[in-house]
Amino acid sequence: MGRRGPTPTPTSIKLDRGSWRGVAESKKCVNAKSGRPRCPSWLDPKAKQAWKVLIPELEKLGVLSTCDGHALSLLCESFAEWKNAKLQVAKRGEVFPITNPDGSLKYLQQNPYVSIAKNAHADLLRLLREFGLTPASRTRIEIATQNDQDESTTDPRYQLKLA
Repeated sequence: MGRRGPTPTPTSIKLDRGSWRGVAESKKCVNAKSGRPRCPSWLDPKAKQAWKVLIPELEKLGVLSTCDGHALSLLCESFAEWKNAKLQVAKRGEVFPITNPDGSLKYLQQNPYVSIAKNAHADLLRLLREFGLTPASRTRIEIATQNDQDESTTDPRYQLKLA
């Protein structure tokens, strides 16, 4: 089940409004060190290719930290799994015939790669949302601007928050 209700108001807006809730939430806010995680050597070649594409995009969005390596690995592996399954479906088709001993068609069986692709697609979409890589998920991310960071790097209002 997806998230319910309206999108939460970012903590920094609550702080700017003078809300006591913003102060309470800012004390609980976790701030990770921004930076580029190392690409694991065990990733599939297609996953490594996805890693190379995603890292610059995530850095531009300002949502990447050094502790995101494992989650990013899962995202890239899900992409590779989805891509491999889609290639197999394109190569072999979505269904294949099951025949009777006399050669007549008994029924059409779904290619197992179809369900593998669907499951990988669902996993991929969930992980893309975690990194703010879908249009709707980007509305939930608030990123401090350079001017805000110059004012105060310790003020919790100016830290990356996932709303």
